[in-house]
Amino acid sequence: MGSANREQYKGIFTYTDEVLRDFEAMYLEKTAVSPRTRLVLALVGLIGLGAFVVLMILQGFSVGFLVPAILFGLILLLAAVMGRKKADSSVARYRKHYLDKKAHITLDERGVELKINGQKSYARSKYQDVYSLLETEKTLFLEIKGRAFYILPKAGMDGSADEIKDFLQKKCRKHFVFYNV
Repeated sequence: MGSANREQYKGIFTYTDEVLRDFEAMYLEKTAVSPRTRLVLALVGLIGLGAFVVLMILQGFSVGFLVPAILFGLILLLAAVMGRKKADSSVARYRKHYLDKKAHITLDERGVELKINGQKSYARSKYQDVYSLLETEKTLFLEIKGRAFYILPKAGMDGSADEIKDFLQKKCRKHFVFYNV
């Protein structure tokens, strides 16, 4: 039966190290700040910091000058820190709670539901709550609220990846973004 006629997809799979590494690689790529953006932040920070330091020297110390100088200094610091490729606690949390666990996922008219063996609670979301649809060669991801994800290995679903993608794109009214990781 084609994807146009299907009203439900299910998947049963285990969250292996390979699946979670795929998630981590996509997450790092997605959250990375481009070198150009970092350069602009650094330049704005340096110019602003320099301008306010010069004004403080020429016109004397003033709290009015100190606050913007601190602000531009923080922008400069932000530019330097954002360059690190380091996953935040979201990635560690998925590894801690999902690694080697069997998952049951259902995609139907009501939304997406994920149950993890050994956990009392389960996750359920309506399609309107899906923030973005992401994809790698092996995995589909549904992002909810910026740091919550449904992780669906393509090999673990009962339909083809293209069928499931079509189904989700129609339900979520969004398109998948591919990450080559």
